[in-house]
Amino acid sequence: MRTTPQNWYQRALIKESAIGADFQMDDQGTLIVLVPLTPAAHKWMEIHLPDLEDWQRYQGGFVVEHRCIDGILEALKSEGMIVVRKP
Repeated sequence: MRTTPQNWYQRALIKESAIGADFQMDDQGTLIVLVPLTPAAHKWMEIHLPDLEDWQRYQGGFVVEHRCIDGILEALKSEGMIVVRKP
């Protein structure tokens, strides 16, 4: 089952304003790009995603398939990270 944007709001701390956000989420359709915005977000990536392949990195962040985003958003939420949607 594909996650819809409405589900994301329920599954993670996602907001419209970038103020105070740790990650920016850019939904490209098939793929989602999560870009770290704070030092804490960069550290989270170092700890939790140390073995990203070059093809998974994009715009200073990382690319995620829709089927994998729920788990990542839950992990971010559990650590108090805030995600903002790219306008």
